[in-house]
Amino acid sequence: MKRGINVAIQRLPGYYRYFDKLHSMEIQGVSSAALSKKIGISPSLVRKDICQFGGFGQTAYGYNVKEVRAKLGHILGVDNLRCAVMIGTGCMGHALLRYVRFDAAGFIVVAAEKVSGQTGREISGIPVLNVSELDRVIQIHRPDIAILTPSDIPVQTMARQLAKMGIRGFWNFSGEELALDEPDCFVENVDLVESLLQLSYRIAPGGEAIK
Repeated sequence: MKRGINVAIQRLPGYYRYFDKLHSMEIQGVSSAALSKKIGISPSLVRKDICQFGGFGQTAYGYNVKEVRAKLGHILGVDNLRCAVMIGTGCMGHALLRYVRFDAAGFIVVAAEKVSGQTGREISGIPVLNVSELDRVIQIHRPDIAILTPSDIPVQTMARQLAKMGIRGFWNFSGEELALDEPDCFVENVDLVESLLQLSYRIAPGGEAIK
């Protein structure tokens, strides 16, 4: 994949969120200049990005919000609802289930697997089951991704087990860096401290000196 296309894909979720917000506000068109202010890049780079996403032409009113939103959503797979399963239901798991809009990303969490302790309850309508029931849950729902939060099971061990069960995507909040050799598996390691350090760098004196 060419570097330019790869960088544009990294910005794709940001474009989709903005077009989704405009759509909810019933705005019909938006210019590349307005998009550039929101995304934080130049209008010419916005036009180049969107061209790589599908070559949408601008009218007198700018880009057609409904059309571009639908196209970007299709590229991201948002228009095809997929299942996810969560491993670990501690503080991080609770927070994700209560506050993340999984449906906005095209996912529905079908179960949260607790490694130990009380089960048989729900968090935000999602059943909490024992991890021993994981195989049955995967056979029934065929989830595409696993959301990994801190638990008593090493994340690498759990991920390999889940990959053998057919799960291809891993959203990793465990705090342990996850890497898989399976060619059809994809990992997003989310490090909240790293994100905070990036912000700390930006607000520090001279923090913007290195581009």
